[in-house]
Amino acid sequence: LTVANAGADQTFSDNTTQTNLSANMPSTLETGEWTILSGTGGTIADPTDPETELTGQPCTTYALRWTITGCGESTDDVYISFNEATTQPNAGADISFTDNTTQTNIAANAPAAGEIGQWTIVSGTGGTIANPNSSLTTFSGTSCETYILAWSITGACGALTDQLTVSFQQQTTQANAGSDQSFTDNTTQTTLSANSPGVGETGQWSIVSGTGGAIADPNSPSTTFSGSSCENYILSWSITGTCGMLTDQVAISFQEETTQANAGLDQSFIDGTTQTSLAGS
Repeated sequence: LTVANAGADQTFSDNTTQTNLSANMPSTLETGEWTILSGTGGTIADPTDPETELTGQPCTTYALRWTITGCGESTDDVYISFNEATTQPNAGADISFTDNTTQTNIAANAPAAGEIGQWTIVSGTGGTIANPNSSLTTFSGTSCETYILAWSITGACGALTDQLTVSFQQQTTQANAGSDQSFTDNTTQTTLSANSPGVGETGQWSIVSGTGGAIADPNSPSTTFSGSSCENYILSWSITGTCGMLTDQVAISFQEETTQANAGLDQSFIDGTTQTSLAGS
């Protein structure tokens, strides 16, 4: 009995829906026959011809069996896929803003003829796509929001997708609490020197550590700070903008210098003296 060989698998990614099969020939007194095991809408021109023509449907995969019958039966299967390639989508480069921008143009690649492109919002609230089916369109969002957009191209045999990140942020002024201050006299009050917030931003001082401290005007970058003698303080200056807060710290030390002790000169006696005057300062 001749061993059946149905030929190599075939895959098409264009508009092809017809192909020739390539099974082996039965020997004399044997017969060969093609059958369709799976796949709808397929037609075999001559089921007994090993090199017959198969006509199928787009986006369909067929499993065919070639059977040789003689003194017994031998079978082999082959797979034929009629696919139509879909254009690989490209949603474009990620976009990021750090000003008051809340609108931008988005530019993806165009679908091929007969395909459909569509933008969708995967994540992020308050976003609007001007024309969801145009590869070149306008996207509007909300300040301080980051969006993930998807550009999908749908062809005859399915959809492919690529994603784009769009971030509408407003940069906050970098907080600078000023230089550390240290006092070694009776000082318990000083003027702070932080930087000013930008337009629409607010600044605020807070005491991170140290007891007995008071900030005259917590929202002023150059306010007065009063503390307690012999106390170390850590103060925090925070600037809050539309999209968040940035913080810097400063150390303030109110110490009172202590006079260096001096016990005087060493004294030594080798007589009967048992009393002396000390001279510390």
